[in-house]
Amino acid sequence: MFEKKIDLSVCTHCGLCAEVCPLAIIHMRGEPPYPAVPAKRDAFCVACGHCEAVCPVHAIEILSPQLQSSDIPAPGQKLGPDVIFPYFASRRSIRIYKSEPVARPILERLMNIVRYAPSAVNRQPVKWIIVQTREGVDRIAAAVIDWAHAMIREGAPVAQRLNLAFLVAVWKSGKDPICRKAPHLIVPYCHKDDTAGANDATIALSHLELAAPSLGLGACWAGYVNIALAQLPDLRASLGISEDCMSRGAMMLGYPAVSYSGIPKRNKSEISWL
Repeated sequence: MFEKKIDLSVCTHCGLCAEVCPLAIIHMRGEPPYPAVPAKRDAFCVACGHCEAVCPVHAIEILSPQLQSSDIPAPGQKLGPDVIFPYFASRRSIRIYKSEPVARPILERLMNIVRYAPSAVNRQPVKWIIVQTREGVDRIAAAVIDWAHAMIREGAPVAQRLNLAFLVAVWKSGKDPICRKAPHLIVPYCHKDDTAGANDATIALSHLELAAPSLGLGACWAGYVNIALAQLPDLRASLGISEDCMSRGAMMLGYPAVSYSGIPKRNKSEISWL
């Protein structure tokens, strides 16, 4: 249960907090109407913070020891399509990285943004593993190659479907087709029985990838790592992921070694207007 502090001395009785509450926990009572939380509804609060964020005079605050305030300033101006459209369209999956590692304060700043990604009922179930060294990333890439060798020897269908023989050949040539020699690898995980956890992790990783360029970073989904992690309990354990949890993706991260000056073509969206 989360405590809600309501300062009626500054409340303007606008009712916005009750209007935006996703679970209709806040009710307006009295004359002039003021926000109140019935005891029977209080337990359903998920601390989404909509009431805090919408209040124009900051009369409502959700309190809990597990909630950490943000140092992110509220936007003074909404981003228009002339800014946000080019930013999204110019996003590139980065597969060539500088060897320079990203300083931990920058990684922490990035993850501070990512924790605001939406999750089902605001449960925020995703936890994170950040591999900070190139040696650690190389070790994971090598483990994926070992898995690929095993799949090829067994004649597993996945070996042909993912063309694992080609990956092994590229690896033997001295290149890294798994983690692309990225200095960092980020792996989200959550409880294996969490039915929404995979979607929550995907959303959070998407936020991470879109936020990375604002800090001068580039990212790319590490699909082969994700597939291997799902099949290798020992590899998950080596990352500190317990048996009752499951990895839910993987992403390379680092400073891009190349820059892009244009936006590539894409297919037209297929849309059914109903």
